[in-house]
Amino acid sequence: MINKVLFLFIIFFLINNKLFSQKKDSLETQYFMETNLEEVVITGQITNTNLDSSVYKVKIIGQSILEKDVFQTVADVINFETNLNLKQDNILGSGVEIQGISGQNVKILIDDVPVIGRLNGNIDLSQILLHNVYQIEIVEGPLSVNYGTDALAGTINIITKKNYNKKVNFGVNNYYESVGRYNNSFDLVYKSIHHQFSFELARHFFDGWSPNDDFTLLPQNTLADTNRYKLWNPKEKIFGKFQHIFNREKFNSRTYYSDFYEKVTNKGFPRLPYYETAFDDYYYTYRKNVGTEIASAINQCNIRLILTNNNFRRIKNTYYKDLTNLNQVLVSDISANDTSSYNMIMSKITITPIDKSSSIDYQIGFHYNNQIAKGQRILNNQEVQNDYALYSNIEYKTGNLLIRPGVRFIYNDKYKTPIIPSINTLYNFSGLKYRFSYAKGFRSPTLKELFFTFNDINHDIVGNAELSPENSNNYQLNIFFKKKLEVYQFDLELNSFYNSIINKIDLIPSLDNPNQYKYYNINELETMGLSSNIKVTNNIVIINVSYSRIGIRDFDYHSKYDFSNNFRASLLYSINDYTSFNTFYRFTGSEKKYILEDNNLNQFNTDSYNLLDCSLNMNFLNKKITFNIGVKNIFDVEKINSISNPSGVHTSNNTIANISYGRSYFTGFNIKL
Repeated sequence: MINKVLFLFIIFFLINNKLFSQKKDSLETQYFMETNLEEVVITGQITNTNLDSSVYKVKIIGQSILEKDVFQTVADVINFETNLNLKQDNILGSGVEIQGISGQNVKILIDDVPVIGRLNGNIDLSQILLHNVYQIEIVEGPLSVNYGTDALAGTINIITKKNYNKKVNFGVNNYYESVGRYNNSFDLVYKSIHHQFSFELARHFFDGWSPNDDFTLLPQNTLADTNRYKLWNPKEKIFGKFQHIFNREKFNSRTYYSDFYEKVTNKGFPRLPYYETAFDDYYYTYRKNVGTEIASAINQCNIRLILTNNNFRRIKNTYYKDLTNLNQVLVSDISANDTSSYNMIMSKITITPIDKSSSIDYQIGFHYNNQIAKGQRILNNQEVQNDYALYSNIEYKTGNLLIRPGVRFIYNDKYKTPIIPSINTLYNFSGLKYRFSYAKGFRSPTLKELFFTFNDINHDIVGNAELSPENSNNYQLNIFFKKKLEVYQFDLELNSFYNSIINKIDLIPSLDNPNQYKYYNINELETMGLSSNIKVTNNIVIINVSYSRIGIRDFDYHSKYDFSNNFRASLLYSINDYTSFNTFYRFTGSEKKYILEDNNLNQFNTDSYNLLDCSLNMNFLNKKITFNIGVKNIFDVEKINSISNPSGVHTSNNTIANISYGRSYFTGFNIKL
């Protein structure tokens, strides 16, 4: 019934767009069209704002980096960002950590719409492809006032491409990597005066990799022997999207439908004593998203409405395979097969004033979420959760000072919710920009943490319907300096932060049954850190160098802060009008890990490691044709020593964390007409 109402609501607005035939203003640019300036911020803003004027500290990853073909997914590009660490899992994919806080507390958005389907607390960023991404915006620290739950450690907003200049646009992208990656994408756009139709299709295929693999130009069938097992599992991803944008004077709308499919093949090691059988696991992920975004100017107000229906489904099947004839049979054990699905219906409306001449600007918003979890591992096979929120931000500007307080009121039908306040300030003084912020973070218990139940020979895990939300307090100080020196521009940024998470949710042995694991609100987690970034640019070169030092104090393990160091650097150099050279470097320092063995707490250190990627880009016919070649992981890092890495629960050895599949070579060939 709700889906039908959503559909009718969309159709109603699309049919009645002629009602809003007023004089054209900046609405088109504000909500649906990119500009040629990469330094325009969308995430968390009252209106789209120049990066220097944003009250938040925002990192923008724009076309100058995304178009280099070094990176193919959001996970790839995030891996080289300061204060962000990527956690790899062979089955669950790539999760991110911001300011030392895990992925469960990181909000992942695509065009301001939350991405659902967390596995082990993380959104798999390797499932978000880059071929249709315009820019990525990263805000460190809570944005819970604007985005609600999960926006506790930070927010990553992926902004997709929406604007094309020509009437007909056609693009083909092809990518090959020597470890067996074959990526292809296609897009077609037609644009008229008021309408724009776009269609995108992409396929990413990875043949799997192990250290003993021989080089092959094309994927080949492997023998049914011990070489069939892959350290990095084969994956196939298919993505499609259709989008319609309507622009007419003061009424704009964007309607889209996207579909994503992924298959992960986990071929088992042949079983003793004769190696003639094996157990194979297949993991299927389906994402179906439909939505509309409407913006209109009514009675001196800009009104923006977002309506979406997002569905995530994951299926695991285990087969018993005969390696002599390759016949396979689905395993009858119910714990070896599972289907879980999550559905989210979201509506969000924001109101902002048209008149910008006043020293006071404001934003009022209403946010509704309906989430449904289904599966045999969910209590009663289905649970529903409704969340209602009213929030507001006010910006007051006087002279060189900008102050932005905000507050969010929440009602949830499963648990008690707090009031979420925040205050951000921006002060310009003597060429320096000072940003200071305090924000209360908030993460609601997931339906899995509340109602999960899984019992087999290896697992006995239950949810806890009595969980309380996690709350955090975040303080940040940012100092930014920009100086133009003849042909160069010099940027210097210093940042410090402190986080305190209360009522942290964790899975620990049950207080009632020590052989069972249960979710509880346990002790406090604190993180603090310093980071710096230096950027030098001119018409030929862009140099970025950054350093961060992050400390974590987890009261479950240790009363002192454990610090780690990270260093990032990148160089984008234009050799001439047709050729550019790019290099991206990352150093990840050693981290302390803890493991509880026989009621004794033991401490271990992970290895530090270096990653370096380089590429050469050539363009022809005014960038209509581009050719790219490069090397990834030049230092040939495959794995590091680690103990009980929680992000690597599916690795073959829990004392090893897999980092990469070694040194590889890639090439890309793209056409844009």
